[in-house]
Amino acid sequence: MVKPIAASNESPWILRHPTPVLAGTHALTIAQLAPNALTNVFAQAKSKHCHPPEPFLSDVQNQTPPSAADFRKAMGQFPTGVCVVAIEAQTGGIAAMTINSFVSVSLEPLLVCWSLHNDSGRFEMFAKAPRFSISILASNQSEQAAAYASRAEHTPRESDFERASDGLPVLAGALASFACSAFGNHTAGDHTMILGEVTGISGAMDGAGAALGFHRGEFVSVPES
Repeated sequence: MVKPIAASNESPWILRHPTPVLAGTHALTIAQLAPNALTNVFAQAKSKHCHPPEPFLSDVQNQTPPSAADFRKAMGQFPTGVCVVAIEAQTGGIAAMTINSFVSVSLEPLLVCWSLHNDSGRFEMFAKAPRFSISILASNQSEQAAAYASRAEHTPRESDFERASDGLPVLAGALASFACSAFGNHTAGDHTMILGEVTGISGAMDGAGAALGFHRGEFVSVPES
């Protein structure tokens, strides 16, 4: 097998690996070939087995960079889960925010991550929280998801939440909830990735039913009913 290489004063065709080149019933490595024989091998390889590389798609280098709208539209094809992050506000109440950026990161230690927009009006409150919970929403909790997704100030309804064993607020009726201690923040473009170390898990995790998903700008049931 051969591959093209950059043009030079040497032959533009080489064998990819020093594998034996069969000649009749004898196997010869490149090092064993006489110079003339080697030239013949290159010529045969070029004429019979190699082809110049085809143009790469539509010349990617000349393409216009995708816009933020293009990126959002493309990412909308990727279904995600829907979660609510909740913390104890400094005022003593509950602050909550709907997210779809929840992802597991590590098993040792148990780490999860979610992303917060740097321009969020509640950035300092959530980014500097020493503890927080993340609740995975059930398919019948789209109302709560919409309520806590609002950019406007929203006072959580106490009836939407219950207390985990460690006292953190978690969304009542969620499929599963994770109590977390702040592990580290990492700025990434216009968002900050917030990592948490999982200190507790609650909820009906076995056979809990359908989850709430987000796909193409709409809430969906996962799996679809």
